[in-house]
Amino acid sequence: MHPLLGQSQFIERAIALRIFSLWAIVAVAVAAFAEGHSAVRGQVLKREEATELTFDHKDHWDYRIEDVRGALRITVPTLNAETRKALTEWKDDLISSVEVVGSTSEKDVITIKTKPGVEFFDYLTDTPARVIVDLFPGEMKKTKRDVATVSKRSKAAPSGVSPKGQESALRKSNESKDSQSEGVATVQNNPTGAQQKANSDQGDAASADLSKGPSSYLIESTNSEKAEDRFDLLEYEVKREAIIRSEQMVYLRFPVLMLEGGELQEIKSHPPEYEMEPDDTRENKQARLLLLLFKKGRFAVYLKALQLFRQEFPTSKYDQILDFIKADIDLQLAENEQDKEGYGRALDSYRGLLVNYPESPLFDRTSQLLVFSYLKEKQALKALSQIQSFLVERPDSSLRSKMMFAAADAYRMLNRYSKALDVYNEIEKLSQDRRIQARAAYQKGDLYFLENKYKQATEAYEGAVKNYPEFVGVYENAIFNRAESQFWLGNSKTALEGYREFLRLFPKHINGGFCLTRIGEILEQNGVNKERSLGAYLESEFKYRGSPGAAVAKIRTLGSQLATAKPQEVGIKIDTILDLASEIPFASSRDFAEVIITDALYERKNFEDMISRLETYYKSNAGSPHLGHFKNRIVQGIVGQLKESLDNPNKVNTLRIFAKNSDSWLKNSSRSDVPYILGMGYFRLGLYKESAREIGLALSQVEGLSDIERIRLKAFEELPAIDIMRFHYSKALFESGELLKSYEVLDKIKGSTEFNDEQRAEVATLLAQIQERRGDFNLSDAKVVEMLKANEGVTDNVVRVVLSVAQNRWNNKDRQGALDLLKMSQEQMSVDSDEQKRALTDITKRLHEYQIQEGEVLQAAATIERCLNKLGDTTQVPELKFLLGKSYIQMGEIRRAEEIFQKIDGNEASYWSSLAKDQMNQVNFEDSYKKYLKRIPALSDFKKSSAKKQEAKP
Repeated sequence: MHPLLGQSQFIERAIALRIFSLWAIVAVAVAAFAEGHSAVRGQVLKREEATELTFDHKDHWDYRIEDVRGALRITVPTLNAETRKALTEWKDDLISSVEVVGSTSEKDVITIKTKPGVEFFDYLTDTPARVIVDLFPGEMKKTKRDVATVSKRSKAAPSGVSPKGQESALRKSNESKDSQSEGVATVQNNPTGAQQKANSDQGDAASADLSKGPSSYLIESTNSEKAEDRFDLLEYEVKREAIIRSEQMVYLRFPVLMLEGGELQEIKSHPPEYEMEPDDTRENKQARLLLLLFKKGRFAVYLKALQLFRQEFPTSKYDQILDFIKADIDLQLAENEQDKEGYGRALDSYRGLLVNYPESPLFDRTSQLLVFSYLKEKQALKALSQIQSFLVERPDSSLRSKMMFAAADAYRMLNRYSKALDVYNEIEKLSQDRRIQARAAYQKGDLYFLENKYKQATEAYEGAVKNYPEFVGVYENAIFNRAESQFWLGNSKTALEGYREFLRLFPKHINGGFCLTRIGEILEQNGVNKERSLGAYLESEFKYRGSPGAAVAKIRTLGSQLATAKPQEVGIKIDTILDLASEIPFASSRDFAEVIITDALYERKNFEDMISRLETYYKSNAGSPHLGHFKNRIVQGIVGQLKESLDNPNKVNTLRIFAKNSDSWLKNSSRSDVPYILGMGYFRLGLYKESAREIGLALSQVEGLSDIERIRLKAFEELPAIDIMRFHYSKALFESGELLKSYEVLDKIKGSTEFNDEQRAEVATLLAQIQERRGDFNLSDAKVVEMLKANEGVTDNVVRVVLSVAQNRWNNKDRQGALDLLKMSQEQMSVDSDEQKRALTDITKRLHEYQIQEGEVLQAAATIERCLNKLGDTTQVPELKFLLGKSYIQMGEIRRAEEIFQKIDGNEASYWSSLAKDQMNQVNFEDSYKKYLKRIPALSDFKKSSAKKQEAKP
């Protein structure tokens, strides 16, 4: 020590010299750092079809974006060299060129010439402060811009305070300024600090500060179109089958939105101002030197100097202020070094100070600091202990409501929700401030929500809205959590309205990403057009990029793309989905990702990979709450394989797949599609009895279901309409020889609307086969009409049945019934194929034959003419023309018959043409013979006599 300097002077000079040296070093370092790092840093990222430009490393922004004649002009603070190079070398399908030009105002102008149809979407994030510009093809656009030029100036909000909180008078604390002198030390708090207020009402107002924590919970966006106006669910869009199918989907449970108060950050951002009145005493000078060291941030020197001070002044009137400063330093150092043990010791120091100095002006601030620090560290019991101590020491404190809110938070952390609810009820009952009452009311629902008591949560939120409607736009937790409660209660329409309301009231809140994603899920689970749900996912992803909700939306859009992706893209998209899922801090996020992936593989009919992936995941995640979902999907994949195998040339493949899984995944299966598909496989192999057994089993399960149960069945199983199942069952019975049972099953199909033309033809054929095999031709006209209804329904079997039925009636003296049946059949039949034309010819010939036998020659000729009009020029025409000509001969119209016979020509008609000539020769001979007989009188008299005798017969 210098002989002329006292101890305090020596310490002051040494410290001053060291401060100057450090200041010089820091100044040089800052200058060097600023040269390379003051410029803006940016990067170009390719994201699917879009490209993202990101500019960051600025705590506030002044930038401008202009759309100038097909070019995007972005003005930002000076860019660093790496960013300039990256931009000038940027190549992309969305742009033609990029130019970066500096200006005299420390600004850079980036001019991007975009290709036709390319659009952009820009927004700001707060933490970190970052400008993001997305370029994407026009068809991806889900938002619109009101103006082409946007100029922005933003300044990061203080950490822990949201702009919403700053602007709202309902959330703004009353200012107060407390000062207290004690001895030679005066301790002052910042006017906005958490110090005791002038009166109780002011204290309650202070505790109404509901700042939400990190400002990253807010996202700036230039989008002016309101998302809540674009998504609605109309009744006619809802599909019950889709709702039922959604029961097997995995939906992530989004975290409850809590009112995360910024009290701790508020307290720390307004530290106490320590002051000492100067005097000439050595004790005062050294104490003021310690205070100077603290204010200069020389914490290590302060701690060393404090030890020296204690040695010289074991008991000092400045002990209180120096002890509080030491506790502040200990806390600051522990936080800087992330030293949890040191942090705990610092808090213990504060607790000791409250015991030692109960009348300190810092008592209220320190008590709050302890309480909210304990809550931050999840030390709920210590927080409750400190709150209890405070309320004992200050029973009438203006901070009482604030401490009770903290106590409710502590009980919530301990899962003692009923205790927390009691605290909220007490606050609402005792407080005279409507803002405090509203805060308590709006938080009650959160407690029920955390217990998954969604009905009670909804009632609590609705009660708060009813009793305190003027605060709806203040408490976002109630709007979001109420919508989530309705979602988990299955009230999708009400939930959708809740999410839309949240987007309307809090468009910049990060939970908007959750809302848009959930809107997409609700639209999807109600069977609405996929483009609308995809629109919600895309908007969540682009508008709330970087948020957890946007990540969930991205997984869903990737799943949709995976279903139709090129084979070489499948692996990349699966890896991207898994990477995103690993970053989402929610329970069951991996389960969610696996469901998205395997559902896409199922849609791709990639059953082998789907089943293999699910089996592996199922076995390695035995604790998953969604094991049932995964098992059902494995079975679904196997059923998909079975169904696909029915088209495989290898007919044994169906049985092979079934045998492989019959003792594992398909064991004790209650599904109806498994025996049905198995029965179809047996039929292909000619094992008709086995086929009938399995299809009959499936049919018996389905026939006993109610309409609602059949809708559920259709949602999950690979089954055709029930009448189609009956047809295949009847077919298997027929082939196995059970004709009567086959007919009885087929009889249930009559009048069915579930068949197309081809299937109706198959039904008609089967019915004809059954009748022919049984020899039972006692069918009604209605049954025959049913067989003939289908355009493609006339086959050889059907014709044989019709002809047999007509013959049966004719033989049993029901000749008119036979004629009517054949006439009706002729009218019903179509002539779209050669087979149908042949069938019509056969029916016509039989009808013509019966009519000739009945002497109805004129009607017989008309029958042939109707058929010829239908047939046109076919191979069947020569024979029919011959029959028509013969009919005219019988009617005595020889000239007409001759005209018809002359039209029979061609190679294929030579036979019928020859017969026609013979017929005409016969007619000519008979005509000549008759003329010859007329010339002989005796024969002429004989003929007349014979004619009279014939007429005389009864």
